[in-house]
Amino acid sequence: MSGFDGLGASDASDASVLAQLHALSLHDKPIVRQTEHTLAHASGTPSVPSTITSWKMNEHQYAKSPSPFPTLARGLFTQGERIIVRGYDKFFNVDEVPWTSWGAIESTTAPPYVLTFKENGCIIFIAALTRSKVVVTSKHALGGPSEQAAAAGVEESHAQVGERWLAAHLQRAHKREAQLAEVLYDHSWTAVAELCDDSFEEHVLGYAQERSGLHLHGLNSNTAAFSTAPFDVVQSVAETFGFLPTRARSFSSLERVRAFVGSVQSEGGVDGEPIEGFVVRCQNKNNVQLNNTHHSTNSYSHSPFFFKIKFDEPYLMYREWREITRGLLAKHAEGKLGSDEGGVRKSSYPDSVVYRDWVRGLIREQPALFAHFGRSKGVIALRERFLADVQTGELHTKLANVRETWGRKQKSNAQKVKPTKPNKDEREFERTMIVPIAVPGCGKTAVSMALARLYGFGHTQSDDVQTRKTGPTFEKNVAELLKVQTHPDTQSQSHAHSVVIADRNNHMKQHRARLNNLPFEQKPPLGRVRMIALYWPMDSYTLNTVLRVCSERVQHRGARHQSLRPDADGGQTHEDVIVNFINQFEALDGSAELFDHVVELGLEDDLGTATRKAIAGLRDAGVDLKTVTQDRFIEVLDDVAVYDPQYKRPDEQNGLKKKVRSTSPRYFAVGVECRLAELCRGILQGEGQQQERQKAFLNHLVSHDRIANVPHITLLHHKEMEGVNETVKEEYEECWNMFSSSANPIDFKFRVDALVYNERVMALSLSSVSVENPADTRVKSMVERVMEKKVLHITVGTRDATVNPFESKAAVEEWRRGSEQVYASAVQGVELGGRLRGMF
Repeated sequence: MSGFDGLGASDASDASVLAQLHALSLHDKPIVRQTEHTLAHASGTPSVPSTITSWKMNEHQYAKSPSPFPTLARGLFTQGERIIVRGYDKFFNVDEVPWTSWGAIESTTAPPYVLTFKENGCIIFIAALTRSKVVVTSKHALGGPSEQAAAAGVEESHAQVGERWLAAHLQRAHKREAQLAEVLYDHSWTAVAELCDDSFEEHVLGYAQERSGLHLHGLNSNTAAFSTAPFDVVQSVAETFGFLPTRARSFSSLERVRAFVGSVQSEGGVDGEPIEGFVVRCQNKNNVQLNNTHHSTNSYSHSPFFFKIKFDEPYLMYREWREITRGLLAKHAEGKLGSDEGGVRKSSYPDSVVYRDWVRGLIREQPALFAHFGRSKGVIALRERFLADVQTGELHTKLANVRETWGRKQKSNAQKVKPTKPNKDEREFERTMIVPIAVPGCGKTAVSMALARLYGFGHTQSDDVQTRKTGPTFEKNVAELLKVQTHPDTQSQSHAHSVVIADRNNHMKQHRARLNNLPFEQKPPLGRVRMIALYWPMDSYTLNTVLRVCSERVQHRGARHQSLRPDADGGQTHEDVIVNFINQFEALDGSAELFDHVVELGLEDDLGTATRKAIAGLRDAGVDLKTVTQDRFIEVLDDVAVYDPQYKRPDEQNGLKKKVRSTSPRYFAVGVECRLAELCRGILQGEGQQQERQKAFLNHLVSHDRIANVPHITLLHHKEMEGVNETVKEEYEECWNMFSSSANPIDFKFRVDALVYNERVMALSLSSVSVENPADTRVKSMVERVMEKKVLHITVGTRDATVNPFESKAAVEEWRRGSEQVYASAVQGVELGGRLRGMF
């Protein structure tokens, strides 16, 4: 096998990359998930690892810049600090992200450009566990079908079918598994193949029997940094071990690539065969960082560099037909197969409009035809039947009419499309727009007002808008501040503000996109506007911490706000509003969202600190700011701290508070400010069988998103006032009324004494809870008396949705009674805090 020598790669940073992935998987809302898999054939074989860990990254975050991940591998399996299986780095379609525009590709890549045919199947990885044993996986799993898939009638998993095909290929090439394992092990390679087998699972494009199996298209080094073997080596390995070779074309220039792709698109395929598209492999020019005016990321500075070209027709159209069918079958199962299209994919092609009506009728008349469609069987035959039916008769005429109408609508819609901000703009900046990104109570308006008064910036608030739909009016106000104004009486012009603050929460991407596009929608368009995000990130704080800090600020300012004011009766409507914004908050991806600069501020920064950070950030971004004295700085901050707006929306007209509750809370609890997964990982540092079982259960909770989103200690539930003796009931009712009417926050401190679990739930047992800031000693005494009767605990998570969180209380009780059915790890030195909240 000397022809394959010298191509292995290693990277000393692999261990640190895996440590970073592990840390990301412990967050309350993890963007990385790890799952443990047991290797059935490893039992009793000491040289073969018994378990293997797969790492799955949140798909949509691969496109972020800078990347939140330490590696961009899409498909990664490890054992200890060793990477066993490694997929490609995530790659994107042309124009899907800024660095795959044709312009960016031309400026940053070099030939040769190898176009490999994108086969229409599913990914399969083959790698060596030892020098004689291989493992076969799908993108994120191995072994048999999941419980859910098995319950749905799935008999074989993708990995199992991949194993079956691998055996067939090796047999055909007269090779043994050990021979393949030796090559993969010695070079530290993962073989990457596409499984195409219509007898197992149909996708969109059909495969004849002779082209069914594993199409080998990559040999990746098992390192965190991406490295893959040259394509001629891949083809050589495919031939040696009996894999199906992946078809490819090579071109010496990007111009020839585009010409070839254009001919394929116009002809509808290659040699009369429709294809999904191509994966293009090339080199990063001079190994420089890929970038353009608005985007750069070190993550994609490697060679080789991959991007893909996908064809809308027929592939994406055929895929749309499949999804339309699935949607209609789901409605048919609910007895709702009518003209209502709710829950059914909308049409992106005129042919799909006709297909939808056709297949709806077929489902009504011959439902048995679709018995196995849910398991990807019959997809291709159904499509071929439609394509035959649509060639003649009434259906043919209908399609012609729909295409004609569709064309007219597309032309009309194209004339209505508003211009958008381009990815690349090299003009000089003429003005600056500052865009706060926050939730209520972060301090965005206070900082905005301070900047406006110190430097004369234009400043407009969405809270000042009095029209029913605030968005369009607010955007109009921002645009007017940016424009040169002509006064009708004197015909003189006043200059636009060089810097304008668009003071709104802008917590959702669609709000930021509207402001980014605003200068280009004006008539005439404004000159180039520098876009600066004034960003309060939420990721580094727990929900309870954000809620506490923001709620305190809203309460402190009291009635000095246009709309978001604390309830006069001590209610918590303002907290409901804040929680709603937190839940809707979408983290900023500065480059992808086309911001020119991002200034980060801290949630807990006071006004002076936040304003100083903002000033320093604006200067770094190139905004020319005059020098102000310390006295002037303090004077402005003092004025802002007592600002009271003239316009105030009445509560009955307040959209933020339109969902005021008429009922009382279901229970009162302490909102705990901690990250449960990280806390529990820290507790489980010891060794031994019991600790390992707890670690495994915690891993399950994390990987299946079963960790409690809002950690809390239930203090008093309304149901507890039923079925107790009069003395206890009286005491509970008095405590409930005190909680309900308290206008002052009640904070708590508590100690954790054990981490408890029983295969169904995991919980933290609390040994003491104390009231930290009671309004008077009577409050403290009453609360602590009630708490003495409680089994104080925090639910960490439940095994699945069938397990109720209240079972954690029983688990803690059983453990305290010495039950052998409940396991615990002792905890020392862990103190946490939180604030009382009504829970609805």
